[in-house]
Amino acid sequence: MDQYTAKLAEYTNIVVNSKYIFEVTKCCGYSEFVAEFKSATLQDLHKSVHAQFFHNNYLELYVTNINEKLIIPNDDTLLNTFINNNRDFFRPLYPIPATVVYKICFNDSCCHNINDENV
Repeated sequence: MDQYTAKLAEYTNIVVNSKYIFEVTKCCGYSEFVAEFKSATLQDLHKSVHAQFFHNNYLELYVTNINEKLIIPNDDTLLNTFINNNRDFFRPLYPIPATVVYKICFNDSCCHNINDENV
């Protein structure tokens, strides 16, 4: 078990150093962590979110700050460049000393009005 614990800690350190960690949140509030290489493109991020959430349709990924919503394009822009150019939208979600995690949102049309008869 000690070997397993050591390998898991080593893997976690590699992930933290080589990937961004995102908490991807659906409109209903459900969320999961998605890790993506810092050298990846925005298109790679979209593919990872699609795969992790088993989603085949178009997803509008976005980030928000207090007053604005920023759509994350599905293109070949480098993830690292996009984050660095939009620092007002990419702030650590959890207080330090926690690993830096950024929040990304998407609406997959799963949310319904509580008064909707089709719920």
